[in-house]
Amino acid sequence: MLLEQPQYQAFVTGLPVGVGHVVEDPDSGESFEFAGRDQDGLIYAIATLYDGVLPDGQLLETTQINYLGIAGLQMKLAGGRPIVWYCQRPQDADALTALLEDYRGAFSTRYPDGRITVRAMPAREAEPGSLGE
Repeated sequence: MLLEQPQYQAFVTGLPVGVGHVVEDPDSGESFEFAGRDQDGLIYAIATLYDGVLPDGQLLETTQINYLGIAGLQMKLAGGRPIVWYCQRPQDADALTALLEDYRGAFSTRYPDGRITVRAMPAREAEPGSLGE
């Protein structure tokens, strides 16, 4: 059984439900609430892409646009800090990894220090807050 987004975020970070880590650009006022942070960087938890992954493993166009926008904003605000996306479903991690790989050139031109790693971390395979280690 899949965890809902708030519970999965808490599972990944070990923080209470509803607690996150906000990163803000003081000049533009843009901000993003990450699930948390640790010594390795900023954490983003994705409980499920729902129906955003097609049977062939590709993402729906609207899902692609959504997550490319999230990735761009995160890299802009992260200021070179690494970002890790944790996905509860391995097929979601695979699809997002492929998407980010397809746009790696564009992202590296715009955010040369930006880096997002996608990892599958099913809730049933790890202890809460363990980050899959």
